[in-house]
Amino acid sequence: FTIEFLSRLRRLQFRQEAAVAGAESALELNPSSNRCHVWRGALHLFEGDCDAARVSLERGLALSPRDPHRWAAHLFMGMAHLLSGEHAASIGWFEKSLSAFPGYWVSVSWLSAAYAKLGRLGAARAVLAMQDPNAAMHRQWMRTPDNPRWLSLIREHFIGGLIESGFMTEERAQVWMEDVQRNAARVRAGQPSGTR
Repeated sequence: FTIEFLSRLRRLQFRQEAAVAGAESALELNPSSNRCHVWRGALHLFEGDCDAARVSLERGLALSPRDPHRWAAHLFMGMAHLLSGEHAASIGWFEKSLSAFPGYWVSVSWLSAAYAKLGRLGAARAVLAMQDPNAAMHRQWMRTPDNPRWLSLIREHFIGGLIESGFMTEERAQVWMEDVQRNAARVRAGQPSGTR
């Protein structure tokens, strides 16, 4: 558990290689840990490797079918599908996540983007009406990885969906992308994470 925790901390410090090394070490020590497989899947996702993410997430889900934190694996699996352009397939995963953790703004936002990418704008807006994610969204997004492949995928599939739903403007999306990169540079330089 400690190594996995340190891996998560390294990711928040924008030290992706150290986060991956920690996750791999945790899996070597405990290959039957569903949490470690789900975390490794998330790290694959943050590197923009959706196929590898799905493999790790599937393993984590198979190891613990009754895990009360399955909502996170469902969320990451939905992200992997959405970022792969499999917008319809992502919806079921986001709905499972919301079923286990109702109203969670991350799942709400991603589900809305999936509906928008399918052209179901009414559904996208209805999902966003479940909760106004503005307050928490900016703080959380400031922690998003700055990996260029990840940013490109979320810009196209996630942010693109939020723009299509009318939730976000092109200008706001550009400001957000710049904020993510500035924040990552700040954290790497040993300064505190900032928000607007």
